Amino acid sequence: MMLKFIKTYGCHDLCLAATKFICENFEEVCQTEEFFELTRAELDEIVSNDCLKVDTEETVFYALESWIKYDVTERQQHLAQLLHCVRLPLLSVKFLTRLYEANHLIRDDHACKHLLNEALKYHFMPEHRLSYQTVLSARPRCAPKVLLAVGGKAGLFATLESTVEAWDPESNTWSSVEHMAECRSTLGVVVQAGELYALGGYDGQYYLQSVEKYVPKLKEWQPVAPMTKSKCTPERTSECLLGWLGVHK
Repeated sequence: MMLKFIKTYGCHDLCLAATKFICENFEEVCQTEEFFELTRAELDEIVSNDCLKVDTEETVFYALESWIKYDVTERQQHLAQLLHCVRLPLLSVKFLTRLYEANHLIRDDHACKHLLNEALKYHFMPEHRLSYQTVLSARPRCAPKVLLAVGGKAGLFATLESTVEAWDPESNTWSSVEHMAECRSTLGVVVQAGELYALGGYDGQYYLQSVEKYVPKLKEWQPVAPMTKSKCTPERTSECLLGWLGVHK
């Protein structure tokens, strides 16, 4: 890898530039042959970087898993140490649970199972997050973020919208995102595990119970389980949102 060559010759500025490139293009870099030839220390340095640009921590986990499986006999010993680099508390309960059930590399490693337990405690005991001395980082990566404007009303006659627009603070530009399936105003919006959820709202005639989510990798909206409250009016949006999250987290 070019980064290794640059470090060998002590080119500090080039090293910073190469690291920045890797962080900004991690999803492409982790699929290259050079990625699988990294040493454990080199990989640790990359995936520990706060500015790693990934949609979700799942990307980081799968990259580490692929690196391990490239030479599983030699590299399996490094799994628990590398797992520390994944922001496990930022993964969904569903994903963490699936690792217990389906990933034999995790299931057969006591240290890895302990790390998953720590991450699950973060989800199931939120009241202790500040006082609980977790061994895992729950700090989000500092990759560039966007601001999303979801649904609402527009125009002289307050036409209801299903549109979604994204503002990029780095370029100071707005761009269109795929439309929701339904027009919604006064809706609830939440981000969970890198996916955007639109909950309830008003469609011009009725207050909605429906929920849909936007999956960035697929660039599409998908229906998910509806809210259970009979009338999710604007005054009850927070109540409906918290109730739905409590059931479907």
